[in-house]
Amino acid sequence: MENAFRARQKTLAAQAEKDLKEALADSGARDAAHLRVARTTSLHQNDHRRKTARVELDAARKRRQSLTGKLRP
Repeated sequence: MENAFRARQKTLAAQAEKDLKEALADSGARDAAHLRVARTTSLHQNDHRRKTARVELDAARKRRQSLTGKLRP
């Protein structure tokens, strides 16, 4: 019984290592996700509306601080 258990454990460990190597080698989904993040980052960095909105937000925060004496994060 002990020998059967050990033999089965070795087989299971070998299969698990094989499965892990296959999973690590399959980078299609990871590469697609990196591409989506890169595209989104590029769009956000180059969007003039974002810069305008940030300027307006900063101005509104300063107005609020001058009126209330408090600055929200």
